[in-house]
Amino acid sequence: MADTDGDGLISYPEYLFFLTLLATPPEHFAIAFQMFDTDRSGVLDVDEFQAMMYTEAMTEVGAIQRQGRRERSVNRVCAQCTQARAAAT
Repeated sequence: MADTDGDGLISYPEYLFFLTLLATPPEHFAIAFQMFDTDRSGVLDVDEFQAMMYTEAMTEVGAIQRQGRRERSVNRVCAQCTQARAAAT
């Protein structure tokens, strides 16, 4: 179950994914499924599945962008500290 690519090994991302599954209450999965089952049929059709995957991809893109902004902010502060130290010497 944790070996999602079937190579006989559990990579770190597979391990994290498996831990997430174990730690997530089933009710959360039910709520998420219901959010994407827009016609309330109890199954996701192709359009609903594509919408779910698009939403997941955009969530991941947003997380990457937020991380990039944090890193740029930290880098800017570090550069300012370096400049201030250089000016003080």
